[in-house]
Formats: sequence, structure tokens, C-alpha cells
Amino acid sequence: ENLIFFHSNQFGFRRGRSTTQCIQLLDFRFIREGFLKRKLTVCILLDVSKAYDLTLRGHIIETMKTCGFRGNLSNFIGNFLEDRRFLVRYQNMHLKERIQETGIPQGSVLNFQTICSRLLM
Repeated sequence: ENLIFFHSNQFGFRRGRSTTQCIQLLDFRFIREGFLKRKLTVCILLDVSKAYDLTLRGHIIETMKTCGFRGNLSNFIGNFLEDRRFLVRYQNMHLKERIQETGIPQGSVLNFQTICSRLLM
């Protein structure tokens, strides 16, 4: 939070910047002001669904380097993301092991909000 990785309009996971506050800000500041001043008012909402599933891993590492992350940290995360495999089991059935080609493992200790925020800037 103290570092300048997040855009000032990034909401949803930051202290004092909930999604509700984002909608209130959008409604009161921008839309009403546009209508009152009789200006064209356009609202574009971006839902980054499947962001974890579709993220390109090489892009994450390059973005980290752009943000100044070097050495062991970027190597660790690169190793964590490469050659990920999964296996589906349902009752007594086992499907063939697959390679996860894109995406970030969900529920891991790594949090990529900084990287995702940077990619959207």
C-alpha cells in the first residue's frame, strides 16, 4: 500500500477502497456532475473475471522486472508458476494428468494483485 504499485482508482481489496465506495464515487462524483453540467457522460465497467485463470505467466515475470523485482524473488515466482500440473479425481475415477498452461494457482500464498493492477494501468 505504501509503494506506488496501485493506481489511485484501484478498488476492491484495498483498505478504505471497497467496491461499494467505488460505485458511490462513480455515481456521485462523475455521473451526477456530468448530468448537472449537461456533458456527455460515459461509464465503462470492467469485470476482470477469469483473471487468475487466463493470466500469461511470462507476462507476470516481465511485469515484476519492470516494477523492480529482480533476483531470487522473481526466480522463485517463476519456478512456482512453471510446469504446473493437475489431476481430476471424482469418486473412483481418475482423469489423465494435465499441464496448466496459463493462469495462476488459486489459493496459493502468492498474491498477484500488484501485478494484475499494473497490467491494467
